[in-house]
Amino acid sequence: MSGTVAVAYRLSARDSLSFGTGVAIATPFQTTQEDLKNSNGKRGSSVSEPYLDYSRGFRTGSIQNVFDTSWTQYTRPVYTDTYKLVGAYDVNHTLMFSVPNSNWEPGVNFDLTLPFYKENESGQNDYSVAVYPMVEYAFNDRYSFRTVFRPFIFDHNRGDASTTFVQEKYTQSMGLGIAVTRDLYLYPNIQFQPLDMSADKTNVAISMNLNI
Repeated sequence: MSGTVAVAYRLSARDSLSFGTGVAIATPFQTTQEDLKNSNGKRGSSVSEPYLDYSRGFRTGSIQNVFDTSWTQYTRPVYTDTYKLVGAYDVNHTLMFSVPNSNWEPGVNFDLTLPFYKENESGQNDYSVAVYPMVEYAFNDRYSFRTVFRPFIFDHNRGDASTTFVQEKYTQSMGLGIAVTRDLYLYPNIQFQPLDMSADKTNVAISMNLNI
C-alpha cells in the first residue's frame, strides 16, 4: 500500500505551495502466520521521493485552468543506483471546458518531464512530453465519473535525433469520484490498455485524499 503525505500552504486565493513525500507500507493487511510466511516476514514502511510543488488555478472565460510545476528528489536505490537519477522537474497545464446545459466537462492536460542524472549517458530518457485528453461527468455534488486517455506519451532519449521519439503504450483509466465530506475524497478506479486488453495488464485501485 502506498500514498503521499503532504503539507500545503495557500499563498493566495489562486496559488498554493506544497511539500510532500511518498509513503509505502509492505504487506499492511497480513495478520496470519501463513501470510507472513508468504511475504518472507517482510512487514515495514518506507518514505521516499520527497517533492516540492507549486500550483495556480484560474479561469479564462469559461475555461478552468490549473498550472502546476514540481521538483521530485529520487531516493530509492532503483532510481539512484540503477538508473543514476537525481530527480525530475515536471511542468503541466490542465484545461477543463464547460458544456452549456450539461454535466459533462471535457478537458486536456499537457505535460513536460525533465529527468536529471548523476551521469549523462547515451540512451537515457532526457525528456518526455505528453497530452492527456479527459472527460468528467458530475452525477451530483458527491459522485462523479472520470476517464483519462493516455495515447500521446513520447520519450526522447539522449543521443537520438531531435525528431526521434519513443511512444509509450496507450493506457486509459476510469474511475468514480466520491466526495464523502469536504475533506475526504475517494476514487476507486481501473487502468488498462485499450489496444491490448488482458487481466495481467489491468490494475484496479482506490485512492484517497484526506485533508487534515
